[in-house]
Amino acid sequence: MEALPMRILVAPDKFKGSLTATEVAAALVAGIKEGCSADHSENQYSIVTQPIGDGGEGTMALIAESRGLNRENVTVTGPMGRPVAAEYFWGQDEAYLEMASASGLGLVSPEERNPEYATTFGTGELILRASESVTKRINVGLGGSATIDGGMGCLAALGYRFLDRLGRPLKLPRPENMVPIASILSSVAEVQPPAATQYRATLRIVADVTSPLNGPTGAIARFARQKGLSESKLDEYANAMESFSMVCERSLELRVASTPGAGAAGGLGFGLLLAGASLEPGFRFFAQAVQLENWMDVDLAITGEGKLDAGSLEGKGPGSLAQMLKQKGIPCIAFCGKLEEADRIEASNLFEAIYEIGQGRTSLDSVQNAAQYLKEAARDSITDWLGRRRGGGS
Repeated sequence: MEALPMRILVAPDKFKGSLTATEVAAALVAGIKEGCSADHSENQYSIVTQPIGDGGEGTMALIAESRGLNRENVTVTGPMGRPVAAEYFWGQDEAYLEMASASGLGLVSPEERNPEYATTFGTGELILRASESVTKRINVGLGGSATIDGGMGCLAALGYRFLDRLGRPLKLPRPENMVPIASILSSVAEVQPPAATQYRATLRIVADVTSPLNGPTGAIARFARQKGLSESKLDEYANAMESFSMVCERSLELRVASTPGAGAAGGLGFGLLLAGASLEPGFRFFAQAVQLENWMDVDLAITGEGKLDAGSLEGKGPGSLAQMLKQKGIPCIAFCGKLEEADRIEASNLFEAIYEIGQGRTSLDSVQNAAQYLKEAARDSITDWLGRRRGGGS
């Protein structure tokens, strides 16, 4: 009886700052095809492709593509106060949007990045616009933010009022007000919710991190530097965020600052939890949305992301996918631009092999030529795999 073709699942995450998950998948598929052709195995394999996300930037677009959702383009307030073009997706009375589309770091030039004045106001506007299309649920992805305002800007757009110690409305954390966010957060003495919400849909936030709002793994300590906050201001902003959260929780009679994920997107997770949102771990949400289980009738899976490290094993896309595959006895090969904490990654026994395309190359080279290097690495890996498979290896 003739052997059935080998089935290969190509399911990578993005290489942040270089390639989208879809572009990574295309490069890997090209390499696989080239390797199989050189091995004269053109008719001995089939490929299924499903780029993955874990709640980070790009996740909702992947879900929209997989499910054929409608797309709406809108104009909202960007992170630095200027109008920006944003988008959301909808279908079956449910909307999907990303805070990065309205308040993301990618919307700000490197020279202009300053989280002390960046706002999530536009994310609140985007939520309101999405509520015009659906009444059931609005899903908000929290990855890729430029902000550290604790969600105050977003809440203001949704109708919340913030008062100082004299009962006066505070200036909102918006760049044109030219007041550092730490000063505004520290001045909040009372929070008043809107008399009635401006939308009927429930909110669900999707996060790719498990950080609480405050503390050594919180929004400021863990993420503020990568958004441009100077080391000398970390303590000031950590104290301001803690003061802000205490006032919010007291005023609204909620306790959500310690919730895993509250620290996502500069504390936007906290703000939306105050607004009644539920929270879903990113990869689990994605896997259910695209019915990833249905793609796993394969002999081999190939995944990857820009940086593979111990954090990849804690709810991130490639690690979570590899765990699902391991339960089914399916081998998984990983590709990355940079490999860190290799001992912990290898000790997990989740990956059959790991290919680091940036090894021995400059960061600029590996970023600019990532597609070509991925293609070459995929070609070599599949050639090796086919050889071991014929030889009876695993």
